[in-house]
Amino acid sequence: MKNKFFKYTEPIVFYSCLALNVLIVLHFDYISSMDAPAHLYYSRIINYLYSGNSLINSFFTINKTLSPNLTDHYLLALFNTVFRSTVSNKLLILIFFAGFPLCFRYIIKKYNPGGIALSSLSIPFTHCFLFYMGFYNFILSFTFILISIIYYLHHFLDTKDKYSAKEYITFMFLVLLNYFTNGISFLYLGITCGLIELYKLSISTHENGVDRKLWVRHILLLVLIWLPGLIMLYI
Repeated sequence: MKNKFFKYTEPIVFYSCLALNVLIVLHFDYISSMDAPAHLYYSRIINYLYSGNSLINSFFTINKTLSPNLTDHYLLALFNTVFRSTVSNKLLILIFFAGFPLCFRYIIKKYNPGGIALSSLSIPFTHCFLFYMGFYNFILSFTFILISIIYYLHHFLDTKDKYSAKEYITFMFLVLLNYFTNGISFLYLGITCGLIELYKLSISTHENGVDRKLWVRHILLLVLIWLPGLIMLYI
């Protein structure tokens, strides 16, 4: 009886808290934070530049350096082509306010289902100091790195001989998304995946053995996936 009660009440608690978190974003036109106005301003400048606004082009130009901390500006600029600034800002924030708890819950449910109730604790952490400072790229990286780890665990955790080109290309997109969002997230994702690969090698060697040539090929492909971001980060 106790287990049945927990089984049905725990999702209600989590999704009710998540809905409240989403409603907070939807209710207010803007949620005040220190750098939020600057992000919206730069995204509008990007819209004007790409639309060929001659006045704005006489004062600003697109920086061609492929540096981190660009994702939020270009996402806002993309949203701005369809929505008002208030809606664009809400959509960006919801990637973190809804995406982070859902990704956190997915990982716990898959790898530690007995601790699923802990997933509700991720919701208050969306109201962190960095969010109210307006560090949008940094907070977005929390969601994107979890999405990348989920994809990696789902597609590359097993020790099958070969992975498809589609899997590598999709993961490369996620790695680059992390790079353009936050350099620390990009590096931490690489360290995490490297540790997973070492764990896979030790488990495979102990249990069934592993084709080291195929494993080395897999590692080299992963290095190639990270190489563009490492070069750009160095530059």
